[in-house]
Amino acid sequence: MRLLGCDMTALHSTPGRLAGDLAGYEPTQVWAPLPEKGGNSDHNAVGNTAVALWPDRTTFYSTYTDTGRTVTGVKVEPLPGWTTLKRRAMSCYESQYALSAMRPHFQRGFDEYEVDVNC
Repeated sequence: MRLLGCDMTALHSTPGRLAGDLAGYEPTQVWAPLPEKGGNSDHNAVGNTAVALWPDRTTFYSTYTDTGRTVTGVKVEPLPGWTTLKRRAMSCYESQYALSAMRPHFQRGFDEYEVDVNC
């Protein structure tokens, strides 16, 4: 989070405690993974928690499901230097990269998609 310039301390919550741990925050904008069928359970929990706490401030982005990368929504054009920064941030997750099933997610392209759930 420090590498990305975030001013919030990382929380190590379980999905059941996440809402309580975040309830005191009043962000102006929240970006969260789109909860989707077959999606990563932790990502889905974060997305569901975000929209429950801040329904008017949450924008979803697609991630991946059991069947692969989700490309639903509008492709977001990266800002200059963004891809390099994202690769540096992802390199912090050494234990995830070490898993052969996860490695493709770290090596793929970094296209991002914003999802409007109100459409």
